[in-house]
Amino acid sequence: MTALPLPRHGRALAVAAILSAALAGCATAPTEPVTTPTPSDGRSWGEMKPIPNPTDAQPASSAGAAAPAQTPRRATPTPAAPAAAPAPAKPSVDKARAGQLRAQGLVELNRGEVQKAVSLLRQAQQLDPDNTLIARDLQRAVRIQSAVTNRK
Repeated sequence: MTALPLPRHGRALAVAAILSAALAGCATAPTEPVTTPTPSDGRSWGEMKPIPNPTDAQPASSAGAAAPAQTPRRATPTPAAPAAAPAPAKPSVDKARAGQLRAQGLVELNRGEVQKAVSLLRQAQQLDPDNTLIARDLQRAVRIQSAVTNRK
């Protein structure tokens, strides 16, 4: 066996010594043959043992028992619904115009014209009552309006 050249550093020297000892051990032949153990219950190696079933009886539904006959249901007459009153008329939704009024209201709010801004944002909310942005801007404008009036 040829000796490996050893590095100059101490840590690398220790690693090289361990590797060379491991390589030297690989070169020797085993003294006795290696045998793999076999299970004692007659199975071959790698074969799984069957899992026992705790109940050997089959369920009653799969044993061939007939399903109970279903009796047909009679249709019961449903009571006549009273005539619904006409729903109150919703205000017409004009999202485009509401968006324009919101933009104008924000411009007026930035200019300091709080009264005009509140008026424009209320008009926008009437045209599009479900718009959360208009509602938020209107609440903000009303808070500013109350702060300005309390200041005076």
